[in-house]
Amino acid sequence: MNKWILLAAIAIAPAANAVDLSKSCTAVDCSAGTKAVTYAQKDDAYHACPTLELSDYVNGLMGFVSMTYGMTGKMPNVSPKTGEPEYAGETKDMIDNWRSAAKVSSFDEATAKCSKGKDKVQVIVMNSPEGGLSVWVADQKQNTFWLPRGHLFKR
Repeated sequence: MNKWILLAAIAIAPAANAVDLSKSCTAVDCSAGTKAVTYAQKDDAYHACPTLELSDYVNGLMGFVSMTYGMTGKMPNVSPKTGEPEYAGETKDMIDNWRSAAKVSSFDEATAKCSKGKDKVQVIVMNSPEGGLSVWVADQKQNTFWLPRGHLFKR
């Protein structure tokens, strides 16, 4: 797994003091068919998106911002063109690739296609790509969406 994907996955996982991470889908297998529940708090949110690519882009960026703030105590500069945090090197390349794969030109365009994630939604895992940041789930009303692996806990 790419080191930046690993860092983003860690960054978008819920804060360790907020929940028991032993059932997090970052720590345990949550393959297709797994019953799970979503996790979201005001200061630890995620976005539910209609595609894998949008989820990786939106939630990956949120993870990078959270990680940057946690490590430096400062928010990164934000591009007036894309609405993304301004990074360089491999991180910038990864963000550019995420945006391209999501087929959007800005963070605002991407978030408009997603919705704020909700807490305690009971779901069933439909697809859990190995090594990926996002998991595809269906709720009890058969609505499907992608969300970050770190905001999903095995029931």
